[in-house]
Amino acid sequence: MRMPAVFQQYASRDYSKLAYPLSIRISQPFEEYTMALPHAVSGQLIDVRPLGDQLPAAASKAILKTQSLELMRLVLPKGKSLPDHHVPGEVTLLCLEGSVELVAHGATKIMRSGEMVYLEGGVPHALQAVEDASVLLTILLKPAE
Repeated sequence: MRMPAVFQQYASRDYSKLAYPLSIRISQPFEEYTMALPHAVSGQLIDVRPLGDQLPAAASKAILKTQSLELMRLVLPKGKSLPDHHVPGEVTLLCLEGSVELVAHGATKIMRSGEMVYLEGGVPHALQAVEDASVLLTILLKPAE
């Protein structure tokens, strides 16, 4: 199972005692990380609507993983960040609710609910929540043929 580069340093930790389904909890800096199980399957509807009142208690989770695509909902409480990192594949980030500060291509931009950005593979980027936020992350794991 391929893990995003930003989380690889945490891969050696023992996560066997975590509850099912497993998840990422960014609000407690990477204290929990493994892929959420089960993932969505072909043809299944996936609910990515804003979490609303459930946002403060929500955890980030992996939604889908195939050989060529990974889809995650990142939950970032106000003030928390995803440090500067890069992934080899192309990335899209769609702010579902709240707002986040995106640093990429030498610029800082505020993404608000409904705004999306595309990043080429290998572009360093970082996120910081301006307010409680959830973001839909899509990573292309290998080039389309």
